[in-house]
Amino acid sequence: KTDVLNFLENKIQFSQTAIANEWDIDNDTLSKWFLAFYGENVFEGRKRINLSEYLKIFSDFFLIENDEKRETLEYMIPEDQLDFYNSVAIKGKTYSKKDIIEECFNPDENPSPRQYAEAKKILSSKFNYYSELNKFPPSIAFKLIDELKKYI
Repeated sequence: KTDVLNFLENKIQFSQTAIANEWDIDNDTLSKWFLAFYGENVFEGRKRINLSEYLKIFSDFFLIENDEKRETLEYMIPEDQLDFYNSVAIKGKTYSKKDIIEECFNPDENPSPRQYAEAKKILSSKFNYYSELNKFPPSIAFKLIDELKKYI
């Protein structure tokens, strides 16, 4: 089992371009995601990452952190995570600023310029990457949504 895992770890590798294409974003946006989440680009000085690094990144961007208090593996989505996964299924791989603002204000209408300005003021003060990004992975988008809902 260990030999197979080591083999896969060394043979299955991913480029930044391949990951960006898979997630329907460009390389520049993916680099900004890495900077926002990790403080550095994981591809800095490298052309490829291995399987375990890819799985970690995917988990960080597209899954809710595991509750370390749970000792058993559950196959049902916990109730407190239903909104997250339901929204991911509906919205897709990325969230725009409009998507984030709609989640907090009125989802049935287009956000107004005032709502964009209010959201920018609130979110830019806590998340310095907010102004630099136009698309966000679900895990970052939900942090932004949770923060914005505190003020609405």
